[in-house]
Amino acid sequence: MSNHPTALILWEFYGTLLKELVIGVVIFALVRWRSRRTPTEPSKFPPEPLLGRQILNWGFGGLWILAGLLQAQPSMSTEFVPHYLVPNLNGQPFWLFNVMESGIVIWAQHPIFWDSLAVWLQFGMGIAMIWGPTPRLRRFTLGIATLWSLWVWVMGEGMGGLFVPGENSWLAGAPGSSLFYGCAALMLLIPPERFGAPRVRRWIARGFTGLWGFLAAIEIWPPDGYWTGRLLSRATLNMAKMPQPHWISSSVYATARVLAAHPQFINGLIALVLVLLALGWGFWPGRVVAWVTAVWILLTWALCQDFGVLGGLATDPNSGLPALIFVGAFLSLSRADRGGQALRAFGRKGHFPRFVPDHQD
Repeated sequence: MSNHPTALILWEFYGTLLKELVIGVVIFALVRWRSRRTPTEPSKFPPEPLLGRQILNWGFGGLWILAGLLQAQPSMSTEFVPHYLVPNLNGQPFWLFNVMESGIVIWAQHPIFWDSLAVWLQFGMGIAMIWGPTPRLRRFTLGIATLWSLWVWVMGEGMGGLFVPGENSWLAGAPGSSLFYGCAALMLLIPPERFGAPRVRRWIARGFTGLWGFLAAIEIWPPDGYWTGRLLSRATLNMAKMPQPHWISSSVYATARVLAAHPQFINGLIALVLVLLALGWGFWPGRVVAWVTAVWILLTWALCQDFGVLGGLATDPNSGLPALIFVGAFLSLSRADRGGQALRAFGRKGHFPRFVPDHQD
């Protein structure tokens, strides 16, 4: 049975979006007007934040805007519940199944209202993160983004499919893109004066160590079935079937065929790469490991995760792009840290005064 939206439903959906847009613009204008009338206090933070912080803020702010635009796709008005949310219930443990089912029932009772609310909530969070007029508004937005990411990760993504064999692999997008969104929001809630390059680099390195090590264990664990062609290729094959340009689907289909034809060899190779990445981030976190990780993410994002945004019911670019933003932030922080070390070394030689400030940590 088709759930394709009729003209009447689309009229109601986009009419609701327009009404909420007008309300949002009025509220934003009032906040902007009030912020200009209120005398601003001198900031105690450095005027120029680290580039790594800017990459996280702009990157995930842009992803929230993209998520809002994707949620406004026409098919979301009628097909989001039966063709996106309900299939995520398959294979979930009973406790998570019950939690997700209760949320789906609530959403299904008023789908247009919740869809339009999600559109402007996500779009508004992205706008506020990038162009918010006051630090207080940005902090409030980051708090909302943290809670919303957790909600979406549990209710919409089924905790990234971590309990479902065939869906809990990195090739399928595990551990879920919303988990990256929430981690970025939490990191950006750190005051700028404590957002030092060495500290944040360690957090990112430890995060990638845990991520790749955990995913390697899942890939190796026999009960999850990734040593068989059926489960190893299932997620990639499903993504290849999405409506999309032929030149994209053909490469994803080819990847799925290779995964299905040589599961033992390919899965062993994937597990080896994940283990090496975990060891690299754990013991030798640096630019070489970061660039190797970026190449790995790009390949799997394009050939297995299918860029995540195609098909008409996509809500985000899957885990590939958020992970790349974290790699980019790490690389920029590495450069900033080396620059700070060079300044300190130069100062010790007497070319700069001893009171050269160090904002890196």
